[in-house]
Amino acid sequence: MGTQEAIEVVLQLDSVWKNNDYAALQSFFSDTARITFSNGKQFTNSEDFINTLKEWENPNSSWEMNGIYSLDISPNVGGEHVQARVTYHNVDSLGVETTSYGIESYYVIDGKVVWMDQFGQKAPQE
Repeated sequence: MGTQEAIEVVLQLDSVWKNNDYAALQSFFSDTARITFSNGKQFTNSEDFINTLKEWENPNSSWEMNGIYSLDISPNVGGEHVQARVTYHNVDSLGVETTSYGIESYYVIDGKVVWMDQFGQKAPQE
């Protein structure tokens, strides 16, 4: 298993992201972080990622983390894989709400996220 320290990095990152505190958010990523959203959009540095978040900011979007754990699969190498289960909620301009589920995968080295991948699935229609 991994450590609570790596989990705390992701929990704190999630907290500042929810508050749109982009200066604090950037401090959680290495400058050359590779970030991939579930829609396939990829960034190769944290600055471009943060600037895109500012453009996409939507007050009708929210999410909650439903579970998190860390694995240190190579203890002699350094870094931990942190996995988080997330439920996303979005209300579009017509007031239609959609829910989707996701997995966010982080690789944390020395308190910084060096890569993050999101994987998502729309909630089944009832």
